[in-house]
Amino acid sequence: MAKMNILCNRQRGYANFRRYLFSQTVELNYLIADDQSDRSSRQWYYFLSFSVLIITEIRLILLLFLDEVSNLSYYLGDITLVAGAFRKQLLFIYISWISATFTCSVVLFTSQFNPRLQKWAVIGVIFDHLTTTSVHPVSDLPSYLHRYFIVASKVTFYTAAVGGFLIGLPSYFNFPSEYTYYLHFWTIVTMYAGVLVIGHSGNFGPLFAFKVYLFGHQITNEKKFLTRQLKTLSISDSRNAEKLKRCEQQTRRIVAQSCRSATRILRLLIDGYQFWSRINHPLFMATFNAQSIILYLVFFIDIPRFLRIALIILGILSWLSGLSCHFIAGAYGQRKVVLENTSNLLLLIATLGR
Repeated sequence: MAKMNILCNRQRGYANFRRYLFSQTVELNYLIADDQSDRSSRQWYYFLSFSVLIITEIRLILLLFLDEVSNLSYYLGDITLVAGAFRKQLLFIYISWISATFTCSVVLFTSQFNPRLQKWAVIGVIFDHLTTTSVHPVSDLPSYLHRYFIVASKVTFYTAAVGGFLIGLPSYFNFPSEYTYYLHFWTIVTMYAGVLVIGHSGNFGPLFAFKVYLFGHQITNEKKFLTRQLKTLSISDSRNAEKLKRCEQQTRRIVAQSCRSATRILRLLIDGYQFWSRINHPLFMATFNAQSIILYLVFFIDIPRFLRIALIILGILSWLSGLSCHFIAGAYGQRKVVLENTSNLLLLIATLGR
């Protein structure tokens, strides 16, 4: 515990980011609150989350191995019975998401003890300056877009609970009355598990996309700065030996400054890689597996309407929190690295060749 407190003191306290994560049932002690009343530790969140996720995972695996409906199906609140012959496909979706969420929860918990997993938290800057400026000083986006992002994340968070309820709702119409109490219990567990899926894994996809956008924005700003600096050299009179020497010195200084700045930007990206890679890998696999099965069930299989609506909600959340973020953000980041750095190199070559 002493080691964790030392690490906490070394980390900048993005208080708004800490409150945002807390609203998603995530507690990170290395994000220090600015309010004394908000500094109490809530590590019991992880105990509750781990318990719900492990219980849910064991329950789903047991149901997966049941080939026929039995009393155990009702005791475990099997909400996939309404899918008939395709219940195992649903179970694969739920198992995939719960497994990914548990992995992400472990990463979040262990990040409190590993300094290399804490450097990702610089993304917390997007939650600052939201009421003091109309344009965010870091992203150069309107501040209201940042606020909409927070609201959308919270809406998605609570929508997961609604989706969990809708998934279990059809079972109330075909469960024997003597097992209804068990279904009540497992419906509540399912709703909380759905909340954890979004809070501990799903909402980190959009955060990663925002991180990649900031990286691309910094690269673009660096190119603009380099272009302005090189334009000042183009008007220099290089026919005079003294001015030529001065121009060469300025060029070396600009090149060195550009290299240091680009290295700093890339280092910030690399520093967060340890965390983001451990979050993104299970998140991508969960969303990819879920999306494939959901498309099949929604468009090609006759299932109850409530279940279809719930699966559509789950599919939309899967696409928004996983596949869209990784494909679009990844392509954007690669484009910025290749095009902007190549453009900077060509600018330097053109300048030095004059």
